Amino acid sequence: MNFSFSDFLNDNKKEKKQDIKKELEELKIMLDSAKNRFSEAYDSDLAEACIFEINSLNARYRYLLKCAKTDASA
Repeated sequence: MNFSFSDFLNDNKKEKKQDIKKELEELKIMLDSAKNRFSEAYDSDLAEACIFEINSLNARYRYLLKCAKTDASA
């Protein structure tokens, strides 16, 4: 079977989309976990740590969504 360069690029795009989707799913689980820990935090330092973690995960989630949208439009 003879593959062209465009076939190679399409395969890479598909793989990248799958990677982004998988990471988004993992981030959703991590966010849910951090939110649960926050709701059960008994110390202000623990609550603050959870807030930082949630904000960090949200930033990564937004970044991956942008990547997914950019790849979809390309």
